[in-house]
Amino acid sequence: MNLNVLKPMQAIDSAFEKPNVALALILVLVAGIIAAVTPLTFGLQIDLAASALAIIGYYIGFILLAVLVYVAAFILKGKEAVSGKIPGIISGLGLMMIPVIVSLIVVIVVVQMILPPFAVSLAQDLQTGAVAVEDIPTWVNHLYDQNIDSINFTGFYALSGLLVLIGLFNVYLLYRIINKLIGYRLIPTLIIIFAIMVIVNVLQGLLPI
Repeated sequence: MNLNVLKPMQAIDSAFEKPNVALALILVLVAGIIAAVTPLTFGLQIDLAASALAIIGYYIGFILLAVLVYVAAFILKGKEAVSGKIPGIISGLGLMMIPVIVSLIVVIVVVQMILPPFAVSLAQDLQTGAVAVEDIPTWVNHLYDQNIDSINFTGFYALSGLLVLIGLFNVYLLYRIINKLIGYRLIPTLIIIFAIMVIVNVLQGLLPI
C-alpha cells in the first residue's frame, strides 16, 4: 500500500490493489495516541482512562465509516461493487489517517505559538476544577478583553485555514474511495459523503464514550 497521499489517486489505487489492513489499523492507533497526548500541549496531565477512550473513539469512528461506505456502495451498485473490496476500503480509509496525524502534529507544534497565555491557564483551571464548565463563556469574555493584545490573530487564522485545507483534502480522499466503488459523478458522490459523515457523527454521539 502506497502511503504517499500527496499523490491521492495512486495511493487510493494501491490501497485497493495491495491492501494492508494491519497498516491501516496502525495508522488509526497512531492518530488516536497523538490525540490522547495533545492535552500535554496545554500543560495538562494525561488521564489514562480518557486517553483510552479517545483511542477507542478513533477506532469506532473508523469502523463506522468503513461500514457505511461498504453499505452505501452495496445499496447503490450491488454486491459486485464491494465483492472482495473490504480490505481495500479499510486500507483506503486508513490513508485518511495520515492527514489527521499531520493536523494533530501541527496543532501540537504551533498552538503554543499562537494561543495567548490565558488560554493555557484556562485549560489548566478547567482540569483542576478551579473553573466550572458552565462558567467558560464568562471567563473567556473576561480574559479576552484583558488580553486581546496578546492574541496572535494572524497565526490563529493561518492555523485554522491550514486545518480546513487538510479537512477538505480528507474529503477528497474519501471521494476517491467512494468513486472507485460506485463510479458516480462529483455532486452525487459529495451528497453520499455528506450523508455518511452525518450518520457517523450521529451514531458516535449516541455512544457513551
